[in-house]
Amino acid sequence: DPRLPGKEVVLGVRVGEAQVAYPLQSLKKKPILNDLLGGKPVLVLLDPSGESGRVFSRRVKRKVLTFEPADKGDSSLLRDKETGSFWEPSTGEAVQGPRKGSRLDPIVSLRAYWFAWRTFFPSTELRKEQ
Repeated sequence: DPRLPGKEVVLGVRVGEAQVAYPLQSLKKKPILNDLLGGKPVLVLLDPSGESGRVFSRRVKRKVLTFEPADKGDSSLLRDKETGSFWEPSTGEAVQGPRKGSRLDPIVSLRAYWFAWRTFFPSTELRKEQ
C-alpha cells in the first residue's frame, strides 16, 4: 500500500466494522484529535512520549464532547468546550468542573507498523495531516 512507508508507525483503531490508522507523525502535529469512527465520536490523543496514543469515546451521558488543550493552570490537561470541565488525558477522568468524576470510555487501540495494520485490516482508512 503506497499511502505510507511500510514501517511508518500508526495508531490503529477499530470500532465495529470501521478501522482507521493514525500515523504518529501526523498526531505529533495535532496531538488532540476529535474524530468520528464508524459514526461514533472518538478522541484520539498522542501520549506525551510521542511514541503511542490513547483513544476514548467522546460521548458522556448521551452528550458528545469536543476536546481542546486546557488553557489555564496545568497545560497537560484537556478541556471540553461544552461544559468547560478539565480532563486528565492519561485516564480520561474529569478532574475539575461540572463533569468532575466522570470518565471517558476507553477504546482499544494498537501501535503498529503500517504494513502490519494494513495486512490485518486491508479496508482501513488512513487519517493523516488532519
